[in-house]
Amino acid sequence: WMSQHFLSVGQLYGQSHGVSSELSTNNTLEARIANMVGGVTAKRFHGLAARRDGIQKLRNKLQAEEEGALQNTEEHRQLKTQREHLDGLAANLDKHFQSLGDLYGVSSN
Repeated sequence: WMSQHFLSVGQLYGQSHGVSSELSTNNTLEARIANMVGGVTAKRFHGLAARRDGIQKLRNKLQAEEEGALQNTEEHRQLKTQREHLDGLAANLDKHFQSLGDLYGVSSN
């Protein structure tokens, strides 16, 4: 039942925000975690996935601001430093998500 719940929620979320392979993989992984170890752990994964999405959105925003600040070299440098820091966080999160996928038998596309 729990895995079906997470798949249903994931499908609803995917339909309202556009389906992507990453979202589909996250939904499948979340459902697998719920089925294998329970809803509490799946809920933690869901929170981590939401934070990962937030970091991506912030990276995109900083990159756009960075491109707009080319005339102001100090501001551009600061924005670039912040974005590069987030790039590192995102790369680490991607590795963790890949490890979770491997652990629970869900391949990323």
